[in-house]
Amino acid sequence: MLRNILTAYFACASAVLAAPTATCDRDFLKSQTAAYIAAQAAGKADGLKASSSVAYTQNFKTTSLATGILATPLRIDGNRSTYDTTQCATFTELITTQTGNTHVIGTQMRFTDGALSKMETIVTSTGDWLFNPANTLKYAQQESWTEIPEAKRDTRAVIQAAADAYLDLFNDKSVKVPWGNPCARLEGGSYIQPSCNVGVPSGIKNTNRRYVVDEVLGSCDVFFTFGGAEPDTHEFRVENGKLRYVHTMTVMKLGTSQRREPTGFSPSTTLSFTLQFLKFIVPHRTILNTGNTTNFHPIGSLQSHGPGSNHSRFADPRPLTTGCKNQAIIMQVTDGHVDEGQDGPAAAATTAATEDVTAAVDCPPSRPASAPAPLPPPPAYAGPDMHLVFDCSPLPLLLLSPSCTITRASHRFLADWHVSADECLGQQVDIFLKKHLDPTSIDPARYILNAIDNAVASRSERTSKSVPAKTNRSCTARVIPIFNHDQLIAISLEWHERPPELLQGGELVQPGLSTDEAFRILVQALKDYAIFLLDTSGHIATWNTGAQLLKGYTRDEIIGKHFSIFYGKEDLDIKKPEKELDICLREGRVEDEGWRYKKDGSRFWANVIITAIYKDGVHVGFGKVTRDLTERKASESRLIAAYEESEKLKSDFLANMSHEIRTPMHGMLSACSLLMDTQLTERQRDIIGIMDESGQVLLQVINDILDYSKLASGSFSVTSDVIGVTSIITSVVRSVQTTLKPAVHFELFLAPNLPKSVQGDPLRYRQIVQNIIGNAAKFTDKGSIRVRVSVQAVDLESFTVLTEVTDTGIGIPEDAAAILFTPFTQFDVTTTKRYKGTGLGLSIAKSLVELMGGRIGYRPNPERHGSIFWFTARFKKIKSLGQIQDWKQDGSGADRSPMPLPSTDMADIQAELAHAATRKTLLLVEDNVINQKVMLGMLRSIGFKNIDLASDGVEAVSMVRGKPVGYDLVLMDINMPVLDGHEASRQIRNAGIHVPIVAMTAYALKGDRERCLEYGMNDYVPKPVDKKYLIKTLARWLISTRDYRKPPWENGADSPMKATEAVKVPPTVVEVMSHHQYDDDYLSR
Repeated sequence: MLRNILTAYFACASAVLAAPTATCDRDFLKSQTAAYIAAQAAGKADGLKASSSVAYTQNFKTTSLATGILATPLRIDGNRSTYDTTQCATFTELITTQTGNTHVIGTQMRFTDGALSKMETIVTSTGDWLFNPANTLKYAQQESWTEIPEAKRDTRAVIQAAADAYLDLFNDKSVKVPWGNPCARLEGGSYIQPSCNVGVPSGIKNTNRRYVVDEVLGSCDVFFTFGGAEPDTHEFRVENGKLRYVHTMTVMKLGTSQRREPTGFSPSTTLSFTLQFLKFIVPHRTILNTGNTTNFHPIGSLQSHGPGSNHSRFADPRPLTTGCKNQAIIMQVTDGHVDEGQDGPAAAATTAATEDVTAAVDCPPSRPASAPAPLPPPPAYAGPDMHLVFDCSPLPLLLLSPSCTITRASHRFLADWHVSADECLGQQVDIFLKKHLDPTSIDPARYILNAIDNAVASRSERTSKSVPAKTNRSCTARVIPIFNHDQLIAISLEWHERPPELLQGGELVQPGLSTDEAFRILVQALKDYAIFLLDTSGHIATWNTGAQLLKGYTRDEIIGKHFSIFYGKEDLDIKKPEKELDICLREGRVEDEGWRYKKDGSRFWANVIITAIYKDGVHVGFGKVTRDLTERKASESRLIAAYEESEKLKSDFLANMSHEIRTPMHGMLSACSLLMDTQLTERQRDIIGIMDESGQVLLQVINDILDYSKLASGSFSVTSDVIGVTSIITSVVRSVQTTLKPAVHFELFLAPNLPKSVQGDPLRYRQIVQNIIGNAAKFTDKGSIRVRVSVQAVDLESFTVLTEVTDTGIGIPEDAAAILFTPFTQFDVTTTKRYKGTGLGLSIAKSLVELMGGRIGYRPNPERHGSIFWFTARFKKIKSLGQIQDWKQDGSGADRSPMPLPSTDMADIQAELAHAATRKTLLLVEDNVINQKVMLGMLRSIGFKNIDLASDGVEAVSMVRGKPVGYDLVLMDINMPVLDGHEASRQIRNAGIHVPIVAMTAYALKGDRERCLEYGMNDYVPKPVDKKYLIKTLARWLISTRDYRKPPWENGADSPMKATEAVKVPPTVVEVMSHHQYDDDYLSR
């Protein structure tokens, strides 16, 4: 117990004494790593703030800053650093691909009292384990080592434990390593993903570990001695407690005579480690003692098969001498590859560069060398010598070690490439290729190396691009990586000659791929598309890389599953996957967009194309291509939302402008109307007439702009009603005749076959006719205006009515005819122009005609100067009186609907209303003082005496509730302070009071009428209020509608049943046309 306490005490004391006293934060450490990188680039250590006693090691050998790698200027192509503020230490990874001076360097620096006190550097270069700085740089740049959000960071203990677990696995296979998914391992130039759990050698202890831990980056770098012999650094990125990235650097030059022997590392230990290491690299191979031979031979001595032979057979497998206790074994090693025999009667003869590794061993009993025993006969089942098979292959073959060293070459390869075994065996494949490929091409060896990298990473065969050889030919290499479980043991290159090819700009022109090659490359290389095959029942048969990235399933997890696994519950309930396959079989393909689900349960918006696949006319399955369009869907949703918001803002703006302009217009025009009813002199009447006419023109301009805005936004619609074409035409003609110049006469021709009644939109039709005929009157000073209306076409369902307006006016310039119906088009834009207007009339007419299923056009008047404007409109037929009655009943369920007015002229309606007005009491709700005066004057001029006034909605509700049956009608303004007209009407209706409420509003956009109905109003009068229209509206509700305070049978019905039947009349609310001119026949129904 005391011993444990003392141990803990001294450990704590040592930690306290070792702790830095100066401030050590990330900014300080970043400045020091920046200084180190600059010093390495310059080849000078002057910029480092080092203590006088700084300890410096390079590859675990003590040296000085002035003589180590730091004294060599290097071009730094890539660098990354981590910062341990707890230990005041850093780790920096440097990569240089500078020709003739390539390195990958790892450096740990430790600081005391603000100065560099210890610096350890591991320098890997050509010949080291899997060294390839170009690939290291490429793969490192693809990774993300960004700072981890504070809430998601792991503790130092968790990060270091993950690193220790990985390193402990080399000696103890029972260690549980927190593998991440995905996880990538960058080992020299080899990049393995999406799993790092691809195997490590066994029985290797990784000792003397020094850590740099950065919780911000989730990083832990470890300097240690690999297998007790080799300088090594492993850096780990840990995310959520799992390994995400692993970077390794190992100084391991097994194939050179300059191999470093660490202090205290005995030859027997070297042999032990080497055997364990090679067991990992080349498993299932055996190295046995061969006695006092000067070369190491596998399982027996070698017997040559002649000059240049590249294969051997076994001699006696026992030692050649006796008494060999503690004799030296001499083993031949070629760049990480031991040339030793395979299981079976074969052995390899090699002339590659070797190194001697000795170990004292005990020899088994032997016999004299002078008495060699004959070879035992092979067993009956023995196969051919595999080395002989390799050498005699008709294909040019190379066999590489995992570090890409050439370990074997077939006779055909040596002959085709005109090289000897001595010239290629033991060479790095990239160095060999650079010597024997055409130097006029730009680095052709990179194609082979890329194919090797891809083959190892994917653990499947790859074929390189064509490379030009010096022998006036080009060839490709089929790369086959050979794994034993998770361990790469060899790489086979199978060479295929191609016809000579041209060079363009130093690059070999590649021939076209075969169909199979192109298909395989297409399917496997596309990562943005999930491409896979289904069998005839919809089960997944293939799986490409894009599918794995998009959907999250590995090939082993998904093959054999039904593709409905990607669909949501709603789609499964309606059997959408099965329906898609049925449609695909019928039509050959099916395309769909919708939500699909990943392995983790998240969903994405997918575009899916399924195609039926046939072979020799037999259905064999389906091809399915899926693309992730989630971002596009989100962008569309944002655009739609923005568009809807902008439309709402525009509608609100137009409504507000309509109200703000129409409110004063209402006061002005209504005041003019009141003045016209008083005793005026001729001069006064002319002035009032000018004011009224100017106001009407201004109102027309406002209406044109509002109509165009509604048409441009697509919010304009037409209604279905029963109309008389003849009555509308004659009504418009009568109104226009009053505006004709004295020298103009009017002609109207109505075809005798015009239908008396059709179904369409009377207000929009009248607006078109008014616009065309009004323009003719406006631009014609003398001559004639001829209006001709006829039936152009008839079918079972409809009439197409043609209206032509011919005038002798100013005409249309020939160059302006093409833009005649363009918005805001005017042919006279000078400041002295005679004809005023907005230039919107014809554009609005064109849009309305198209809404009514017709066309509009122009042609010059062939008889004389002038124009002919024509348009067609399509109206539905009314086939029976029952159809009219059905239309009348549509939407008319309220028992307070007005009865039809008799077809009388305006004077009769006004006289009848004036007679009834003396007995009626009205409530006028209006907040504008001017409009109050104008409306009171207009109502009194009609004959009303009993008029109450409310200034806002609250006052109106209070007055109606105070006299529930005291008012015959309420005229309700919409836009008011305190409580608007909509809410006031709702409260009146909620109180159970059924007094007729007529809205008065300066709003004139689509939806205003419907909104009034929704709040319980009965009718709608737009501002500026037209006195004639107001008279007709009041007459409908005060004369033609039964009194809401009396039961139905007191309003002329003999019984409640007849009273119910009596109220089945057309809709009560008249849609307001923008220019407020109405058809008398329509209003009288």
